[in-house]
Amino acid sequence: MDNYYEILNIEQYSDIDIVINSYNNIIKNYNKKKLSLEEKIFIKKLNTAKFVLGNKENKELFDSILKKNEFKKKDKKVDNNKLTERIFEIPFKK
Repeated sequence: MDNYYEILNIEQYSDIDIVINSYNNIIKNYNKKKLSLEEKIFIKKLNTAKFVLGNKENKELFDSILKKNEFKKKDKKVDNNKLTERIFEIPFKK
C-alpha cells in the first residue's frame, strides 16, 4: 500500500487544505505535453493520493488503516534471540 502522504511530500495526518495545496504545487511541474512513462505513473499515484486524502471520508478511512499498520509494525519488533534467552534462560548462539 502506498503512503499517500509521502507521495504528496507532506506530514502524516495533515489537513485536507494542505493536501490540496501540495497536490496543486506538485502537479504544476507536470504540465507538459510529452511525459515519460515514469511521470505518467507518478501522476496516477498523485491523483489517487489527492482523491483519497482530499475527501474527508476517504481520508479518515485511510488514516485509520495507516494507524493500524503502524501499530502492527511496532508489535513485530521482537528480537527472537532475546526472547529465546528469556524463556529458556539459555544464551542463544549464532
